[in-house]
Amino acid sequence: MSANQITVQITINAEISKVWNYYTMPEHITQWNLLTLRGIAPVKKTT
Repeated sequence: MSANQITVQITINAEISKVWNYYTMPEHITQWNLLTLRGIAPVKKTT
């Protein structure tokens, strides 16, 4: 593994088709992936 790579491993207790859709479909990705084009993860403020 190079210095520029990371590996993330998770276990999700759900149907594989649902997980795949949430992981690959743009309308879902924007709900869980907070990285911007600058590579900075903004903090969501809660009320």
